[in-house]
Amino acid sequence: MTRDDKDTIRQSIHGLLSDTDPDKLILKSLRSIMPSKRRKLFITAALFLSVVIYLFYFSRAYTNAIERTMNLIETVNTISLPVLGLAVTGYAIFQALANGDTLITMLKVNENEKSKFQEYNYFFLAFSILYIFIIIINFLTIVFLRNVSLDWHISFFSLTVNNVIYSLVMSIYFTFILNAFVEIKCFVYNLYQIFSTNASAKGITYLNSNESEK
Repeated sequence: MTRDDKDTIRQSIHGLLSDTDPDKLILKSLRSIMPSKRRKLFITAALFLSVVIYLFYFSRAYTNAIERTMNLIETVNTISLPVLGLAVTGYAIFQALANGDTLITMLKVNENEKSKFQEYNYFFLAFSILYIFIIIINFLTIVFLRNVSLDWHISFFSLTVNNVIYSLVMSIYFTFILNAFVEIKCFVYNLYQIFSTNASAKGITYLNSNESEK
């Protein structure tokens, strides 16, 4: 191992040990799933489309808005709960594979003062927090909706204003959930990268051992 590799590993270890503040750690991890420019365009288009759909098709009356919202949230929970289990399983797989030569390989790759190990660590933490947040928000929303009447609305606003507010809120929620579901693609991709890194590290170790025997 070269001197540069050792210095990079020391820097990576220092970065890992500096994550002692839980609040800062969560913020750092959430930055790892911030949308790219292409994803932001997708989010903007999805938000615009969902606003149009809610305004012109689903929000002409608020009499069944509560029931529709609860059905949507229950559908989202049906998907989110297994995905959270998948996130925990994926994180466990990552921790199981990130040892020995694989760990050293990931620590040696350091970009923007963050090693590959730390990058993957942040992602799996952020992905888990994202779905925990969705489940908590859905739980609180269902508790609220189950304690109001089916025709509940903001009484000091007109029907039109109620419909607009409902459409905007539901459009933002739908777009946020859609973006969270798209993040599953990144989850699968990162798992693939980890498996590839693990296979490459073992392959390099095998080749090096054969060279030393000759």
